[in-house]
Amino acid sequence: MRNAIEGLPTKDCVVFNGDVLHDFDLPAILRDHEESDAAATLTLYTVQRPHPYGVVPTDERRRVQAFLEPTQEQKKAADRGEKQEGTDNINAGLYVFRGEVAESIPLRRCNIEREFSPSLIASGALVLGHITDGYWTDVGRPAQLLAATRAILSGTITVAMPPAGEKREGVYAGEGAQWTGASVAAGCAIGRSCSVAEGATVDDYSALGEGCRVESGARVSASILLPGVTVGEGAVIEGCLIDRDCKIGEAAHLRNVVLGAGSIASATLIPRRSRRQRRLNQSRPPERREQTEGCGQRHHDDVHSFMTRLCIRGTSASGMGAPHSSISSDPPSVVTRIRHQ
Repeated sequence: MRNAIEGLPTKDCVVFNGDVLHDFDLPAILRDHEESDAAATLTLYTVQRPHPYGVVPTDERRRVQAFLEPTQEQKKAADRGEKQEGTDNINAGLYVFRGEVAESIPLRRCNIEREFSPSLIASGALVLGHITDGYWTDVGRPAQLLAATRAILSGTITVAMPPAGEKREGVYAGEGAQWTGASVAAGCAIGRSCSVAEGATVDDYSALGEGCRVESGARVSASILLPGVTVGEGAVIEGCLIDRDCKIGEAAHLRNVVLGAGSIASATLIPRRSRRQRRLNQSRPPERREQTEGCGQRHHDDVHSFMTRLCIRGTSASGMGAPHSSISSDPPSVVTRIRHQ
């Protein structure tokens, strides 16, 4: 980060985390920073307990006291969806530094939350917390990225750069996108040169990248397909992130998975949970449990006994059962389960 700061003017410097989406009032944050004459202003966001984020306590003058990392028990409580009283202010990933403060960031890999800001607080510098509201989400996990995409496409959050293309019948359509005879719901994004065949369905704020092809009878729901993905006849994709140039076979069924670039899926792909994940899911309130009924070729009353049938070529299933993973860009690809909060 210091390398980037070197080329900036010497006045105040605004730093954003790259894995969050928000609609904060930036002019208001900058005014607060300037009027308080703070060395640094950290934007804080109030969240309901439990949550998996670090807490940033402030005093009555809004001076930041510390950065408290989340405990394992706190993370587990958030994952279980336990109901708890109270809220916390967390680091929202937007910082304003005075020029000389920004120039003091070490010229090496340096973590703002765990190293630089705590050292600044320890030095006695005025580090203020600006508590703000609005829309905020971390997009570092697949389920969060899907939620953020839905927020943009549904208009929950207004972004400076809306989805590319014209809007046709409520659908964001890139140049040359075709879906004659198909059912494409309002709020979806169909990229340039995409083809959705007659009888196919794209719904629930799905986004298709350039050159994707969805064949007749297939359905893409609440998913993101990167450029060049082909979905075969009768296939179903639900709540997935599908990387570039993947081929989904006829009648295949994918639910809550990340599929790496260039992979071929030709059967049912609903990742199997580990024993710990099964216990965790069972401990959640019924409305928050992940369900698999109707998502494969077999049906079980006990959701946890549902076994995955896989037929994937050119991928490694070593990621199966992991709670989250980023998209793999290099083969062999990783297939992992998306855990929805």
